[in-house]
Amino acid sequence: SLGEQTTLARAQISTGAALLFVDYPAGAAMLLGVRDRRLATGNHFGVASALSMIGSGSGELMHLREAEDYLRESVRICEAHDYNGTYAEAWLALCLMLRGQWDEAAAVASAVLPKVEGTNMTRLMALLALARLRLRRGDPGADEALEEARQMAEGSGALQRMAPTACARAEAAFARGDPERVAAEVRVALPLAQSKG
Repeated sequence: SLGEQTTLARAQISTGAALLFVDYPAGAAMLLGVRDRRLATGNHFGVASALSMIGSGSGELMHLREAEDYLRESVRICEAHDYNGTYAEAWLALCLMLRGQWDEAAAVASAVLPKVEGTNMTRLMALLALARLRLRRGDPGADEALEEARQMAEGSGALQRMAPTACARAEAAFARGDPERVAAEVRVALPLAQSKG
Protein backbone atom coordinates (compact mmCIF):
# COMPACT_ATOMS: atom_id res chain seq x y z
CA SER A 1 0.00 0.00 0.00
CA LEU A 2 2.99 2.32 0.45
CA GLY A 3 4.33 1.58 -3.01
CA GLU A 4 7.59 0.17 -1.65
CA GLN A 5 8.19 -2.33 -4.44
CA THR A 6 11.78 -3.14 -3.43
CA THR A 7 10.72 -3.96 0.12
CA LEU A 8 7.78 -5.99 -1.17
CA ALA A 9 10.02 -8.00 -3.50
CA ARG A 10 12.48 -8.73 -0.68
CA ALA A 11 9.64 -9.88 1.56
CA GLN A 12 8.27 -12.08 -1.21
CA ILE A 13 11.73 -13.60 -1.80
CA SER A 14 12.08 -14.45 1.90
CA THR A 15 8.52 -15.74 2.16
CA GLY A 16 8.81 -17.75 -1.04
CA ALA A 17 12.07 -19.32 0.11
CA ALA A 18 10.52 -20.34 3.43
CA LEU A 19 7.34 -21.56 1.72
CA LEU A 20 9.36 -23.95 -0.47
CA PHE A 21 9.96 -26.08 2.62
CA VAL A 22 6.28 -26.51 3.51
CA ASP A 23 4.59 -26.18 0.10
CA TYR A 24 7.14 -26.46 -2.70
CA PRO A 25 4.79 -25.59 -5.60
CA ALA A 26 3.45 -22.49 -3.79
CA GLY A 27 6.94 -21.30 -2.81
CA ALA A 28 8.25 -21.86 -6.31
CA ALA A 29 5.29 -19.98 -7.79
CA MET A 30 5.90 -17.02 -5.47
CA LEU A 31 9.61 -16.87 -6.33
CA LEU A 32 8.98 -17.26 -10.05
CA GLY A 33 6.42 -14.46 -9.81
CA VAL A 34 9.09 -12.20 -8.32
CA ARG A 35 11.46 -13.27 -11.10
CA ASP A 36 8.90 -12.44 -13.76
CA ARG A 37 8.09 -9.01 -12.30
CA ARG A 38 11.78 -8.17 -12.04
CA LEU A 39 12.37 -9.36 -15.59
CA ALA A 40 9.55 -7.11 -16.83
CA THR A 41 11.29 -4.07 -15.31
CA GLY A 42 14.74 -5.05 -16.60
CA ASN A 43 16.09 -5.76 -13.11
CA HIS A 44 18.55 -8.48 -14.10
CA PHE A 45 20.25 -8.58 -10.70
CA GLY A 46 16.84 -9.14 -9.09
CA VAL A 47 16.07 -11.90 -11.58
CA ALA A 48 19.38 -13.62 -10.80
CA SER A 49 18.73 -13.30 -7.05
CA ALA A 50 15.27 -14.84 -7.31
CA LEU A 51 16.63 -17.70 -9.40
CA SER A 52 19.48 -18.23 -6.96
CA MET A 53 17.01 -18.43 -4.07
CA ILE A 54 14.70 -20.93 -5.75
CA GLY A 55 17.71 -22.88 -6.99
CA SER A 56 19.37 -23.19 -3.60
CA GLY A 57 16.07 -24.03 -1.89
CA SER A 58 15.33 -26.65 -4.53
CA GLY A 59 18.80 -28.09 -3.97
CA GLU A 60 18.24 -28.31 -0.21
CA LEU A 61 14.99 -30.16 -0.87
CA MET A 62 16.68 -32.51 -3.37
CA HIS A 63 14.72 -31.23 -6.36
CA LEU A 64 18.07 -31.45 -8.09
CA ARG A 65 17.10 -31.22 -11.74
CA GLU A 66 15.00 -28.11 -11.12
CA ALA A 67 17.71 -26.67 -8.90
CA GLU A 68 20.33 -27.15 -11.59
CA ASP A 69 18.18 -25.37 -14.19
CA TYR A 70 17.46 -22.37 -11.93
CA LEU A 71 21.06 -22.09 -10.76
CA ARG A 72 22.51 -22.33 -14.28
CA GLU A 73 20.21 -19.52 -15.39
CA SER A 74 21.19 -17.39 -12.38
CA VAL A 75 24.89 -17.95 -13.12
CA ARG A 76 24.35 -17.14 -16.79
CA ILE A 77 22.67 -13.82 -15.94
CA CYS A 78 25.39 -12.95 -13.41
CA GLU A 79 28.11 -13.65 -15.96
CA ALA A 80 26.33 -11.65 -18.67
CA HIS A 81 25.94 -8.59 -16.41
CA ASP A 82 29.14 -8.90 -14.34
CA TYR A 83 27.34 -9.62 -11.05
CA ASN A 84 28.71 -11.76 -8.25
CA GLY A 85 27.12 -15.16 -8.84
CA THR A 86 29.26 -17.23 -6.49
CA TYR A 87 26.36 -18.25 -4.22
CA ALA A 88 24.51 -19.77 -7.18
CA GLU A 89 27.76 -21.34 -8.42
CA ALA A 90 28.45 -22.96 -5.03
CA TRP A 91 24.97 -24.46 -4.93
CA LEU A 92 25.30 -25.53 -8.55
CA ALA A 93 28.50 -27.39 -7.65
CA LEU A 94 26.71 -29.22 -4.83
CA CYS A 95 23.74 -30.15 -7.04
CA LEU A 96 26.04 -31.32 -9.84
CA MET A 97 27.96 -33.47 -7.37
CA LEU A 98 24.73 -35.05 -6.13
CA ARG A 99 23.58 -35.68 -9.72
CA GLY A 100 26.84 -37.48 -10.54
CA GLN A 101 28.27 -34.77 -12.78
CA TRP A 102 31.52 -34.92 -10.89
CA ASP A 103 33.99 -33.30 -13.27
CA GLU A 104 31.86 -30.20 -13.71
CA ALA A 105 31.08 -30.10 -9.98
CA ALA A 106 34.80 -30.15 -9.19
CA ALA A 107 35.52 -27.38 -11.69
CA VAL A 108 32.73 -25.14 -10.41
CA ALA A 109 33.50 -25.63 -6.71
CA SER A 110 37.23 -25.16 -7.27
CA ALA A 111 36.56 -21.93 -9.15
CA VAL A 112 34.32 -20.56 -6.37
CA LEU A 113 36.62 -21.13 -3.38
CA PRO A 114 39.36 -18.64 -4.32
CA LYS A 115 36.70 -15.96 -4.83
CA VAL A 116 35.17 -16.18 -1.35
CA GLU A 117 36.75 -15.77 2.06
CA GLY A 118 35.49 -15.92 5.61
CA THR A 119 32.63 -18.01 6.90
CA ASN A 120 29.82 -17.18 4.50
CA MET A 121 27.30 -19.67 3.09
CA THR A 122 28.86 -19.50 -0.36
CA ARG A 123 32.20 -20.79 0.89
CA LEU A 124 30.51 -23.41 3.06
CA MET A 125 28.46 -24.87 0.21
CA ALA A 126 31.46 -24.92 -2.14
CA LEU A 127 33.55 -26.66 0.55
CA LEU A 128 30.86 -29.27 1.14
CA ALA A 129 30.50 -29.93 -2.58
CA LEU A 130 34.25 -30.38 -2.94
CA ALA A 131 34.62 -32.45 0.24
CA ARG A 132 31.82 -34.84 -0.69
CA LEU A 133 33.14 -35.13 -4.23
CA ARG A 134 36.68 -35.86 -3.03
CA LEU A 135 35.30 -38.44 -0.61
CA ARG A 136 33.30 -40.21 -3.30
CA ARG A 137 36.14 -40.21 -5.81
CA GLY A 138 38.83 -41.09 -3.29
CA ASP A 139 40.66 -37.81 -3.98
CA PRO A 140 42.87 -36.22 -1.32
CA GLY A 141 41.73 -33.21 0.68
CA ALA A 142 38.27 -34.34 1.77
CA ASP A 143 39.09 -34.28 5.49
CA GLU A 144 40.61 -30.80 5.31
CA ALA A 145 37.55 -29.41 3.54
CA LEU A 146 35.22 -31.11 6.02
CA GLU A 147 37.19 -29.71 8.94
CA GLU A 148 36.99 -26.17 7.59
CA ALA A 149 33.25 -26.67 7.06
CA ARG A 150 32.88 -27.93 10.65
CA GLN A 151 34.61 -24.84 11.97
CA MET A 152 32.30 -22.62 9.91
CA ALA A 153 29.14 -24.38 11.08
CA GLU A 154 30.11 -25.00 14.69
CA GLY A 155 28.48 -22.65 17.13
CA SER A 156 26.47 -20.88 14.42
CA GLY A 157 23.17 -22.16 15.75
CA ALA A 158 21.97 -22.11 12.14
CA LEU A 159 20.43 -25.31 10.83
CA GLN A 160 21.22 -24.20 7.27
CA ARG A 161 24.93 -24.44 8.17
CA MET A 162 24.89 -27.27 10.68
CA ALA A 163 22.70 -29.83 8.90
CA PRO A 164 24.55 -30.08 5.57
CA THR A 165 27.89 -30.07 7.38
CA ALA A 166 26.80 -32.81 9.78
CA CYS A 167 25.46 -34.89 6.89
CA ALA A 168 28.69 -34.56 4.91
CA ARG A 169 30.77 -35.48 7.94
CA ALA A 170 28.46 -38.45 8.66
CA GLU A 171 28.88 -39.57 5.05
CA ALA A 172 32.65 -39.50 5.52
CA ALA A 173 32.38 -41.55 8.72
CA PHE A 174 30.13 -44.05 6.94
CA ALA A 175 32.67 -44.36 4.12
CA ARG A 176 35.33 -45.18 6.74
CA GLY A 177 33.05 -47.83 8.27
CA ASP A 178 32.69 -45.97 11.60
CA PRO A 179 29.01 -46.20 12.69
CA GLU A 180 29.66 -44.58 16.09
CA ARG A 181 31.15 -41.54 14.36
CA VAL A 182 28.18 -41.45 11.94
CA ALA A 183 25.80 -41.21 14.90
CA ALA A 184 27.96 -38.62 16.64
CA GLU A 185 28.08 -36.41 13.54
CA VAL A 186 24.33 -36.63 13.02
CA ARG A 187 23.69 -35.73 16.67
CA VAL A 188 25.47 -32.40 16.09
CA ALA A 189 22.49 -31.11 14.09
CA LEU A 190 19.63 -33.47 14.93
CA PRO A 191 18.32 -31.70 18.08
CA LEU A 192 18.20 -28.37 16.26
CA ALA A 193 16.46 -29.97 13.27
CA GLN A 194 13.91 -31.61 15.56
CA SER A 195 13.29 -28.34 17.40
CA LYS A 196 12.53 -26.68 14.04
CA GLY A 197 10.13 -29.45 13.06
